[in-house]
Amino acid sequence: MSITEYERHQLFIWFEEHMGKERATTMMHLVPPVGWGDVVTTRDLELHRVETKRDLLEFRLSVETELTSMRHDLH
Repeated sequence: MSITEYERHQLFIWFEEHMGKERATTMMHLVPPVGWGDVVTTRDLELHRVETKRDLLEFRLSVETELTSMRHDLH
């Protein structure tokens, strides 16, 4: 569940009144400005890294194959 910017601000005001501005600011840094479903995890990043690496390897092999074919055609 995402909260609106207004709700975030109201939460900040409550924290500020009960814990002081410094702690309220710290708390707001801990609460994401979006829903938790929108936050990327380390695992998400690792999966993306692996997929990107695989895609680049496939692309490299494709280019190397094409270059080899072109060299063969030139001779």
